[in-house]
Amino acid sequence: MTYSKKDILTSISFMLFIISFSVVFVAFFKPLYYFDIHHLKLVENTHYTYQQIKENYQILIHYQSIFYQGKLVFKDFIMSKGGRIHFEEVFEIIQIVCLLTFCTTSYLVYRQIKQKEYRFFKLTAILTIVIPLILGFFAFIDFDRLFVMFHQLVFSNDYWLFNPRLDPI
Repeated sequence: MTYSKKDILTSISFMLFIISFSVVFVAFFKPLYYFDIHHLKLVENTHYTYQQIKENYQILIHYQSIFYQGKLVFKDFIMSKGGRIHFEEVFEIIQIVCLLTFCTTSYLVYRQIKQKEYRFFKLTAILTIVIPLILGFFAFIDFDRLFVMFHQLVFSNDYWLFNPRLDPI
């Protein structure tokens, strides 16, 4: 089966939407984090109470929304200026990718379906599975190197290099 440029463009946009939406959904899905507080024994492994961890997570998630315009101020954690900027950049990028790819994918999928062209669905499924598998393979081989390369590629600063004393989150 051969794919047209339109199929490839639609599939790449759709794949980016699926992946970015998945990240946004998981990051903002509070029940999962509340489960993890217990499952990962965060209370036992930190000097914070369940309520403190939960409240600070809620502050972070509220702040991460691209619609929020206030400052990030935790009740119980200190944070460096660089750490604050990095949190801002990370979730802005992911949410913007999610919104943009939602718009482009909706338009492209609508056009393809209207023209009764469905090949892009298969290619989208393949890309959505294969790309993360390839990245997962490289992460398995050398996660640190992949992590550093990704951050150097995506960010134009070094605020992603956290200092545990200044950025305990």
